[in-house]
Amino acid sequence: MTCARFTPDENYVISTGHDHTVKVWDVRKWQEIYKPSFEHEEYTCPGFTNHTKLAISPNSQFVVIGSQNGTVFVLDIKKGQWKIEEIHEDLHSDPVVGCEWQPRGSLFASIDRAGGLYVWKD
Repeated sequence: MTCARFTPDENYVISTGHDHTVKVWDVRKWQEIYKPSFEHEEYTCPGFTNHTKLAISPNSQFVVIGSQNGTVFVLDIKKGQWKIEEIHEDLHSDPVVGCEWQPRGSLFASIDRAGGLYVWKD
């Protein structure tokens, strides 16, 4: 596992791993709730860093995840699917090493290894 975060409602833990998957765990039952885990051909987990590669929205609905190739993904936790219209692949030219969601809003930020910082609106 390379990163794990609780949802603000404390019902789920989202994790990423060296196997390039994203897993959603229900902590009330302590079991993975989506099998197989989420995968996308463009997602590879940046395993060279300890930075936060995922962030969860304040309403516990979405998770934003950065990829080794610079792509930024948005996953709808409640529906269990990638928000395909919100896969951003044209701005970062280096691996995404950090993501953060605005505490009380619909904005999130991502930063890449070269220091490129972008702010996105969900």
